[in-house]
Amino acid sequence: QDRQACMRLLLRTNPKHMIILSLKQGTFFVKSQTYLRCVCPDFYAQMGREYARRLESGQFADYKTERSLAVKYLQEALALQRNSDIDVNLANNLNDLANLYHDMGLYSEAQPLLLEALELRKRLLGAEHPDVAASLNSLAAFYYDVGNYAKAEPLYLEALELGKLLLGDNHPDVASSLNKLAKLYKAQGRYAEAEPLLLQGLEMRKRLLGSENPDVASSLNELAELYQAQGRYAEAKPLVEEALEISLLLLGDRHPNVAESLNNLAGIYYFLGDYHSAIECLSQGLAVARDVGDRSREARHLGNLGVVYNSLGKYHDAIESHNKYLKIAREIGDRQGEGHALGNLGTAYKSLGHYQKAIDYYRQHLAIAREIGDLSGEGSTLSSLGETLLKLEQYPEAMDKLQAALEISREIGILDLDAEVLNKLAKLHQQLGELDRALEHCNEALDIATELGIPLAEECQDLKEELLSQKEGR
Repeated sequence: QDRQACMRLLLRTNPKHMIILSLKQGTFFVKSQTYLRCVCPDFYAQMGREYARRLESGQFADYKTERSLAVKYLQEALALQRNSDIDVNLANNLNDLANLYHDMGLYSEAQPLLLEALELRKRLLGAEHPDVAASLNSLAAFYYDVGNYAKAEPLYLEALELGKLLLGDNHPDVASSLNKLAKLYKAQGRYAEAEPLLLQGLEMRKRLLGSENPDVASSLNELAELYQAQGRYAEAKPLVEEALEISLLLLGDRHPNVAESLNNLAGIYYFLGDYHSAIECLSQGLAVARDVGDRSREARHLGNLGVVYNSLGKYHDAIESHNKYLKIAREIGDRQGEGHALGNLGTAYKSLGHYQKAIDYYRQHLAIAREIGDLSGEGSTLSSLGETLLKLEQYPEAMDKLQAALEISREIGILDLDAEVLNKLAKLHQQLGELDRALEHCNEALDIATELGIPLAEECQDLKEELLSQKEGR
């Protein structure tokens, strides 16, 4: 069947050529050098894009095999094109191959191709062209995934404005740009800016593409991740479940989108205290990520498994998972992932009572978070640092770190981080003998945690009773 499809593609590419072909083990050997130079790049590129389309639409027989074929054909097309005249097809193939590398977590291979494709498209097509907008989005997505938010934002904004100019406000590509920009804002903790963009993108995609569409599932996942980051778990859970249902229906159970939905659902179970359901979802998602060769998602699943293990008191299992996460993140150039893995290792060592080692890891994470503009990561790490310094009775420095974390959480609206930091500040004031101030912070934390329905509420209630008992004993 594949051979017949190849023949049809060859004949459709340029029927005027006399083609002499022999077929051996599914590989075409072209005996006409003229044809090889002029036509084969188009054939290889079409085959590569066809396999990439099958991956995206869920029509693949084996994800990893067909992705390898997509890469192979596009590499062949580029090798031949570089020996002939430069045209827009070269730029298209550069961008398509770079996107495949990006999806595989091969960031160092993707970046130079993305930059070359953007430069070629601007030169050959002019600055105001839909393909230029596509290149801008691809390059911005690359910078986003390696944690370079400062470079990603202006590219996303330029792509969005260009898309609106060329396609109008009511187009699927514009909805995609809105979603990508919102995802960046969410990563930076700019939740108030992200939510309206995600809601607008979701509404557009449902209206333009229909409710049962992979892009709709993607929008649902992104909106759920935003609500989850804010501690709005009751709103997030049905969105993730809907996204998972759509992905399974359209793409099958061995697709990266399914792994993403499972990861998001695991996060909700985790924050609601259902650790075993979280592990089940993460294990399923990890198997999918490995099966399709998605190293970036594999790393994130390992990191999240480590977080759950830590909460269950399985600290050595947690450290093993986080070290695997750190290794992959460094191999693929994922700076945000590297920071998260370092912070997670800090938490595991803090749980073991190795406070100085924990502080070292937290400070490494803090440096990366500040370097890439990851405000939520910075706030979370400051909170963890403050707690660790509190255990070492270094109260002034602990106070500084916790107050800084509280300022960030309130600036960007992370409700569960707000409750977490307030609870730690309550414990710090308790240690200092400032019970009224401790009770004030504890009540604030309890109100937020109760509203969110998270396990921290029980810890806050216990602390409140302890503080009231101490006040009565005075």
